[in-house]
Amino acid sequence: MLRLACRTEIIEMAGQNQKAIGRLNVRVNCQGRVPWSKYVPVVVRMFAPVLMSTRPLARGDLIGAADVEMVEADLSTLRQSYLQESTLAVGLEVKRAMPANSFVSREALAQPLLIKRGDTVVMSAQSGPVTIRQQGIAMQNGELGAQIPVRNTNSDIVVRAVVTGPGQAGVNF
Repeated sequence: MLRLACRTEIIEMAGQNQKAIGRLNVRVNCQGRVPWSKYVPVVVRMFAPVLMSTRPLARGDLIGAADVEMVEADLSTLRQSYLQESTLAVGLEVKRAMPANSFVSREALAQPLLIKRGDTVVMSAQSGPVTIRQQGIAMQNGELGAQIPVRNTNSDIVVRAVVTGPGQAGVNF
């Protein structure tokens, strides 16, 4: 334990670029009759709710509400990014296998593919009250909101379409 006499202690963190959690040095200053300054190594721990898997998740699994839970964790010990809301993970696809009781990171998740290369796609183009629908073949994989090339099966013309749902894509006039 550090015991130094001072009537007016001011504690400030040394190093402007340091994170405020984990291991860091703190400078303790005394501006009393005999001023002094001392650097002290400290460990700062911060606990917060973090998303954790409740079961092993395989690559390609879609995350459901029962697959994850919020647990209290020491953020200073986490080596990767982490999610703090289950709504950010539910419905997403697992990019790489995760064992049970592992923290869920954004990098481990992806939007699920709604269209796969070679799938039949219904393309829709709308202008006011008029909607035109045509079938096509997806030329690449696509997740929600992705723009993919689709070959019109009637004309063989390739158009850029935005994925709007499973087997569905929108085309602008």
